Amino acid sequence: MKNISTILSALAFVGVIVLFGMKFSGGEKATVNTSNEDKGGLTIAFVNIDSLEAQDVYLKAKMEDLEQRQEKMSAELRKSQQKLQDKYVAFQRKAQSGAFTSQAEAEAAEKQIYQMDQSLKTREASMTEELLKDQEKFQKGFQKRLDDFFAAYNKDHKYDYILPYSNSVKTILWADGAHDITNDVIEGLNKITEKEGTTEQKEK
Repeated sequence: MKNISTILSALAFVGVIVLFGMKFSGGEKATVNTSNEDKGGLTIAFVNIDSLEAQDVYLKAKMEDLEQRQEKMSAELRKSQQKLQDKYVAFQRKAQSGAFTSQAEAEAAEKQIYQMDQSLKTREASMTEELLKDQEKFQKGFQKRLDDFFAAYNKDHKYDYILPYSNSVKTILWADGAHDITNDVIEGLNKITEKEGTTEQKEK
């Protein structure tokens, strides 16, 4: 169950930061403009990942869904593990009291415990793989969502780079608030989510 309990750490928003991250290419030094209208150098904006995590409706819903599924899986494993523990304790007591009628009966009980243990390990591995696949699917889907949004957003704003900023993980040491487009991004993504919800309701 230890593996399942650590799955959500892989879903931490360091992963989302990676989705946003853009590496500068090597070569000539570039200057950074304070306005995206003057194209004498690079134009850069940033998005606060902490705010995005807290206010993006789609992102919050998906993360809550994954967390609930993880907890449901963990509860199932805890229940199975407790059954196995109870079975093992009962076996020990019976063996110590000499209650087994034969060696064959004791071996059969021991084999049953072993099979339960193997079944539990197999189930844990299957759940872990399932959750990791869902995580990967979510990350790819969210990456495409961001790519599509920024492709449309940047037609008007024409930034060369849009970087991640986080208070908890300093991917950028300092950022001028004048270049913060977080509210634009959150508002835009939430409008897309609202529109998608309306479309789904009409289809029903």
